[in-house]
Amino acid sequence: MLLWAVWNPIGSIRLTEYEAYVLPVWKLLARDAETEEIAAQLTQFRTVHIGLKPDPQTDEDAALTVQLWWSCRFEWLQAPEDSDPILPELSD
Repeated sequence: MLLWAVWNPIGSIRLTEYEAYVLPVWKLLARDAETEEIAAQLTQFRTVHIGLKPDPQTDEDAALTVQLWWSCRFEWLQAPEDSDPILPELSD
């Protein structure tokens, strides 16, 4: 859903339209690919698979957004060393 929210070259379509593109982008994120590589993948989807004209700025912006999400996706689970990593401290 995040990919659809930040990169939607076709416009108003159903959420499942880009499902085939999620796994390749996920794999790039998992191996810490550079922004340019992720943007190039989005451009390939846009031009080769969807058949639209290139839009490098939009693809780069989307790549940066998903990288930012990836880098902080589990940040809320990280707790100080002296506290429970899942349960927040309760005050009296």
